[in-house]
Amino acid sequence: MKKFLFLTLILISSAIIVSCSSDDEPKAKFRDITLNCGQSYTIADADAQWTTSNEYIVSVSKNVITAERVGEALISSSKGEFKVTVNGVAPEAYFIPYTNWGATQSSVKNFMKEYTIFAEEPKALGYSVGAYSYVLYSFNEDRLNTAITIIDGNYVDDNTIFDFMYERYILFDINQDINTYYFLTTDQKTLIAFASNNIESGVVYMIAYMPYDKSRSLNDIKNQFDFAIPKMAASQFIGIPFK
Repeated sequence: MKKFLFLTLILISSAIIVSCSSDDEPKAKFRDITLNCGQSYTIADADAQWTTSNEYIVSVSKNVITAERVGEALISSSKGEFKVTVNGVAPEAYFIPYTNWGATQSSVKNFMKEYTIFAEEPKALGYSVGAYSYVLYSFNEDRLNTAITIIDGNYVDDNTIFDFMYERYILFDINQDINTYYFLTTDQKTLIAFASNNIESGVVYMIAYMPYDKSRSLNDIKNQFDFAIPKMAASQFIGIPFK
């Protein structure tokens, strides 16, 4: 009888162990990787169904992933997961402004402390960020709501700027009438408009950033840009020491 109970206990224990190991089987560990924009990578496990946390940064087709834009994405399946970091290859065309929407002026000043400030008003800050570019910030009730990078076209051409932007942002529309291109950031939190303007000394490029409110349509916000860009072009260059 004791022998029977002992054997029964062993069988029950074995069943529990088998059950636990089946349910709690650890996922395989995959190595995090770094790719340049445009590069592809083949995952060794072709049987799993792989997904990406952000298709705008890294896209997935079966077990092949492609680096689309600068950033980080998590690639995962039932077999495991790994992080992909995507770097850009285009030359750095301009300074990307601070876009923590809702930040105070003091936060922006702290972020820009290494750069020369040339304008300071209750609702605006202006900085020189190099030999040929400037950044303007505007505030509503001391909260950041717009950032604009202005570039002297005598030093950088539009193709260089486009290459830099295409590696980071999603192009979704073009307005040929006012020569403006519209982008979204890969986290879809910021809308960007790129426009060129002719001034006395040559061409000036303007890249305007503003928060994307998902409760409004992209066309609605784009129209707001279309209305504001001519005014910005007329007023924001005042006081900027273009050569």
